Amino acid sequence: MVNMNEWDIAVRYLAGARLRPYLEACSGNDELALRLYEWNTEISSALWESLSYLEVSVRNTIDLQMQYRQQRLGRESHWIFDTDGELGRNRENPAESKQPYRAIHEATRRIHNQHKEVTPNRIISELSFGFWHQMMSKQQRFLWPDLASGFRNLPSRAPDELVTKFEPLRDLRNRIGHHHKIFHLDVYEKFDLITSVASFVEPALADMIRSRSRLEDLLSHRPVT
Repeated sequence: MVNMNEWDIAVRYLAGARLRPYLEACSGNDELALRLYEWNTEISSALWESLSYLEVSVRNTIDLQMQYRQQRLGRESHWIFDTDGELGRNRENPAESKQPYRAIHEATRRIHNQHKEVTPNRIISELSFGFWHQMMSKQQRFLWPDLASGFRNLPSRAPDELVTKFEPLRDLRNRIGHHHKIFHLDVYEKFDLITSVASFVEPALADMIRSRSRLEDLLSHRPVT
């Protein structure tokens, strides 16, 4: 049973407006609403774990394929520095670069501000989920012949299916990152999207994500239907 002091603390520090959808879903029952909020946090954490496996795998896959591309083109610099301006780099004023290089510039600036050495690995680790989505967008479609080998299990070998699945995962990651409610979403569907994209990289990766997921147990303990 929820201690009323706990509910008062929740309303004060989590905000009544944030808790309102949970109360509505629980017909005004304070105890159920707080349990649903806690469950939402747990289910968000579980999906975040799966997304983290996917995100790191995708960015490492794209990084590797881009490095192969640099070698194929006879370039000595790391692709992340965009010395040939293919990703929108503005040499005269990097702050005015177009995407996706603008994200690289901003990541580089953050590393400088942390007084750390700027290395390709550090830049790559600073880039957002959205950056990797942009690397597969229509504007960067000229890269796809090289990126495609990293997603060798993509059924059509065309990027559209991958991009279509990546978009809702980007939205999901943002929702979780900003602590929004996801209890109203089809969590199974979101998890299937994660494992589907992972399987395009490597089916064993999708299996690994499934084997480590806590979703099944959490979904069986949902406070309200």
